[in-house]
Amino acid sequence: MGDIYIRVIPFPTHQAKGVVKEDCDGNYNIYVNSLLSKEQQIETALHEIRHIRKKHFYRDISVEFAETEAI
Repeated sequence: MGDIYIRVIPFPTHQAKGVVKEDCDGNYNIYVNSLLSKEQQIETALHEIRHIRKKHFYRDISVEFAETEAI
């Protein structure tokens, strides 16, 4: 597994909290919505890290299951 980079940037709305993108070097870039409170930003980053650790990007599972498993 590559490195994990967390970036806090403004999203268009409060609805989207965070997203993970894997780059061409195998590193994971977590983007966290800066419009959230600091506590929500931390929880969002941890949630996205759980997606990475559980390898949700490489498993044939539903989005609903992945979201539940990452709680």
